[in-house]
Amino acid sequence: MADNREYKKVANGIYETHSHDGKKEYIATFRCNAQRFNKKNLTKLFDATTLSQAKTALSDVKAEIRKGNNPFEKIPYKKDKKFSDYMNEIIDSKKGEYQTNIRVFNEKHLKSLHKKRLEDISRLDIIEIINKLKEKGYASSYINNVKRYVGFVFNEAMKNDIIQKSPTQFVKGEPKAQRDVRALTNNNLQTAKEFYQAILEIKNFKYSVYFLMLLFTCRRMGELLKLEWTDIDLMDNTIFSRAEITKTKKIQPWSIPQPLLNELRKLRAQYPKDTFIFQSDYVTNISNGKISKPVNNTLISFEKKKLLPKIKSLKNGEFHTHDFRHLGSSLLIELDIHPFTIQEVLSHQNKSITGIYSRATKDKTLEALEKLYDYITKG
Repeated sequence: MADNREYKKVANGIYETHSHDGKKEYIATFRCNAQRFNKKNLTKLFDATTLSQAKTALSDVKAEIRKGNNPFEKIPYKKDKKFSDYMNEIIDSKKGEYQTNIRVFNEKHLKSLHKKRLEDISRLDIIEIINKLKEKGYASSYINNVKRYVGFVFNEAMKNDIIQKSPTQFVKGEPKAQRDVRALTNNNLQTAKEFYQAILEIKNFKYSVYFLMLLFTCRRMGELLKLEWTDIDLMDNTIFSRAEITKTKKIQPWSIPQPLLNELRKLRAQYPKDTFIFQSDYVTNISNGKISKPVNNTLISFEKKKLLPKIKSLKNGEFHTHDFRHLGSSLLIELDIHPFTIQEVLSHQNKSITGIYSRATKDKTLEALEKLYDYITKG
């Protein structure tokens, strides 16, 4: 590696470094088919933001090279083509769920750009799309994703000298909405009890267990959806979150209340071949020629919307999936659980100075979650 950045070898053929703006990147230097490939940026080329994704990307790249293809070849751009042509080429170059998301956004919100030449699209066209999304009440994160996907087209066109500047560069992203997450309801216990009863009425057992896990373990949505059965010890009330699926990027052991563990055992009996604990019902197992993947976030959101009308104690009827963590931590405070134990339950990386010297044991966190379960289900 010849530039002034520091490179750390993290896997065979893969190096970890940081870009000039401080973001982590994975660079591949390897040999395949008697050819040597130097400093291929897997993060920029294939959106590999974790080591696991980088390994997968490198494996896919080598497979393409063995077939005689060049996976690093730039997408060919020609002037006077329509925006839809460029976007379709971008979509074809992506993979998996990322590809699906871009296609949905393109067909749903970017129709006004489809027939325009790339050179004729201005920042006003982008602002008009964003304003329409605001009027329809879309969340700021959703709006920013639309802007980001439009930006893919212009960024690639800039690399190929078709345009000099991207109109999305002059359009500010939407600020994240601020909400009072500490005062979600007038009665946290009543709300938790209503959620518990509503969850028990969910017909799909897999979704039912998922929401029970949110309510009784205070975990993040992304961590739960990506959990694999190999991460859980059904005999020891313990789950080990892999580093790549946690917010802190560190392995996190956490406890499960015994009644919830029994539900997980039932779920495993129903789906003995699944890789993920909450695996999509719409993708068959690898033995049938298709890759296993977690339940889609959108399907979870639809199921959550069915729950909300049954929760009468909610303020304004608003509740986000992440609010389960705030609800759980509020109830743990009501139960006089020690703050350090609550920090351990929530797996917060930043603790107070005292917390550095005082760490809750596994027995304490399990005891806290058992109390939370009894508090909600028995009162």
